[in-house]
Amino acid sequence: MLVSYKRISALMLGLFLALAATVSQARPTVNATADSTSASVLTDDQIATLQFMREEEKLARDVYLTLYGIYGETVFSNIMAAEQTHFDAIGALLEKYGIEDPAANDVHGQFVNPDLQALYYELTTAGAKDLLSALNVGGLIEETDMRDLANAIDESDRRDIDRVYTNLRDGSKNHLRAFVDSVESLGVTYEPQYLTDAELQAILDEAS
Repeated sequence: MLVSYKRISALMLGLFLALAATVSQARPTVNATADSTSASVLTDDQIATLQFMREEEKLARDVYLTLYGIYGETVFSNIMAAEQTHFDAIGALLEKYGIEDPAANDVHGQFVNPDLQALYYELTTAGAKDLLSALNVGGLIEETDMRDLANAIDESDRRDIDRVYTNLRDGSKNHLRAFVDSVESLGVTYEPQYLTDAELQAILDEAS
């Protein structure tokens, strides 16, 4: 029989909610058909969002690498590889628009954003408790990524940036489904940690 499970700390979820505020700001209009790809065609908020998303994708990758080292579960290595692709896609946009890259040095577990740095320690500590905790950490990361990417899409009006964000959001849906499957393979019902039950079910139904 499946049993309910929810052990992610309130502090961890609170940190994710606080980080959401950094990508939920005013969205001034930019000419989406402009040929220029310099940073001057983006607002300060749009630039900050790209930089934040670069480190958020790094956060996911680094957390999954750490958890894979503990448990050796392929779900972490597979999604870690996908997160590297996401990380590279945002990096390509930073280079294209001539924006400073906060992850240029790309040292594992190190972040310019102090909130993401604290969150890395919080997530890896929570995930080290047991496999079920680690899988729920993965689910929380993907749920939060989807929320942040939806906000970023709303903020952006550059087609190339929208396309990358949309692809990353679709990837996060796939990752969340993989974590849900892994949790439920342990005989436990996955409970959404940021999404509503209806939102989670809609994502799961997309694969059927």
